[in-house]
Amino acid sequence: MRAFLDAAGNGPLAAAALHVHRTSLYYRLGRVHDLTGLDLADGATRLALHLGFAMLDVLEARLRQSVHEES
Repeated sequence: MRAFLDAAGNGPLAAAALHVHRTSLYYRLGRVHDLTGLDLADGATRLALHLGFAMLDVLEARLRQSVHEES
């Protein structure tokens, strides 16, 4: 999902970044839709997901920093 979002929704580019066939990427995106019910064709949905991934990165970095400072 993240590779697809990082590629601005460009399936072939995301598939190349993941070293998978484009069909495999679309299958995986279909599974995301099936499991979450999210409409990945909707730009606002993709933006919310991308922002969520960015927030996870920030939180993980802060957690690593906190653990490093405690040791």
